[in-house]
Amino acid sequence: MVFDYGDYGHYLASAIVQVGYESKTGVFIYGYYNYSLTTMNNFDYGPTIANRAVGISIGKYLSNKKITLDTKNKQ
Repeated sequence: MVFDYGDYGHYLASAIVQVGYESKTGVFIYGYYNYSLTTMNNFDYGPTIANRAVGISIGKYLSNKKITLDTKNKQ
């Protein structure tokens, strides 16, 4: 396999799906899936090089203060 800047694309488009849950106490859990829509290989009829990733995030917010932005138009 040749490692050269001319052999691979500089940009890659992906679709990301994320689902999750946040509780009122600040605990959250998220799961995501990243699917590559294009290939990084620049050669015609060459092999497909696509990124795919699966992950999960679990955590708790340190501050329980919720910030609410008031974006109503005031006249």
